[in-house]
Amino acid sequence: MAPGRVPLPDVMGDLGITAGLHVLGAGRAVIIDQHQDWSRPGPTWFTRDGGRTWTPGTQKPQGTTATVPAGALLVGECVELDASDPANTCARNRLLVVMPDIGEHRVLAGRVPVCGTGARRSAAAPCGRE
Repeated sequence: MAPGRVPLPDVMGDLGITAGLHVLGAGRAVIIDQHQDWSRPGPTWFTRDGGRTWTPGTQKPQGTTATVPAGALLVGECVELDASDPANTCARNRLLVVMPDIGEHRVLAGRVPVCGTGARRSAAAPCGRE
């Protein structure tokens, strides 16, 4: 990939942009292109040098992780479409973690409490539940 070139097609007229740029830390970012298949992440590109070069990332999970590292990105993946409305509805999904140091997708193993920013946290009562 040419230095400084963003690895997305040129957008003309009212076609719109269907990709998201997500900063993962100092000099690190991932671009996720949202393609026609909404049920899974689209093609990705990763940079670790502030966008001077981009490396194709993963669309399919590359293993699992038990934690969400600082700077990581959480994205959803539909693993089972709803038979009554497969074009629009997911019956079962899972969380993927975009690893901040390499840009790979990993399945988030187990259940991790996801708390709002105002929740009190402690080891005995995660997410403020007592």
